Amino acid sequence: MLGGLSICCYKAVRYMPSPIELELKLALDADAVAILPTLSPLSKSAVERLDMRNQYFDTPSRDLEAARMALRIRRFGDTIVQTVKTAGQGSGGLHRRGEWEWTLDSDQLDTHALVRLAQQEAQHYPELACLASLEVVEQLAPVYTTDFVRQAWQLTLDDGSHIEAALDQGMIHSGHHTLPIRELELELKHGDTEALWSLARTLSQHIALRPANASKAQRAVALSEGYHAPHHTASNDTVLFDRAIDALDAATDGFMPEGYATAATLLAELSARLPQPLNATTHALADTLRRRGADALDQAFGQHCLRLMQHFTAA
Repeated sequence: MLGGLSICCYKAVRYMPSPIELELKLALDADAVAILPTLSPLSKSAVERLDMRNQYFDTPSRDLEAARMALRIRRFGDTIVQTVKTAGQGSGGLHRRGEWEWTLDSDQLDTHALVRLAQQEAQHYPELACLASLEVVEQLAPVYTTDFVRQAWQLTLDDGSHIEAALDQGMIHSGHHTLPIRELELELKHGDTEALWSLARTLSQHIALRPANASKAQRAVALSEGYHAPHHTASNDTVLFDRAIDALDAATDGFMPEGYATAATLLAELSARLPQPLNATTHALADTLRRRGADALDQAFGQHCLRLMQHFTAA
């Protein structure tokens, strides 16, 4: 499923193409949050701490949600940034997506910049077409917020690869409802993709983690408007794995209590379609979910997930 979507940026309303960036999103258990900063190579690198308040926007008819996009204004320190993200393409926590940013002088949306973005980029990113009309853009209003603390490490690995590790802890707010944020994002800034997998495998030897598909924005939408399982147009092995991860995400957030059993069933079906040793790996995941449900996440579970995810993203 991984395609060649490049990530571009707008800074101060000036078009600035940037290299493709690859991001791995990992859900963590509660104990992992305290242990992670003590692990190498993070413990050997300086950490930057940022308090982030994020306001997300959409139209009354939820045009951005329908296009699987997110628009936010983020404030950290004295900096205010407006960001548009597309859902992009990805599998099992690994994502390539379109992303554009502007620095702002206030908390007000730069609506004219949004229209210009859509007019210039909709040919390459059709989902941006919903922002091409100023009449539509002027209907944008706040819909939910996320508040979290980010600890970020800039890691230079032995092979010269540069990876940003970002640990986010906080809350999603929608009306009177909340969800916790506890996730690690590993973003390959420069270097070989194998460096990303190698770092994830190293961390999984010490903490419980697993791939996660649901973004903060998608979780917030589910919190405010009800959960709807992501639509998949295909039914290949990669999609089966993605559907299992989606079910785990929904079960963890309490949207789909039967999600653990659903994920186990999907993984069992996937196991029957895979050769060894992937067959055994997938069977072990399904068996663990059947036996332990919400308590399935441990180091071995995470390592099995990473092994499968790397297989499917390389396919």
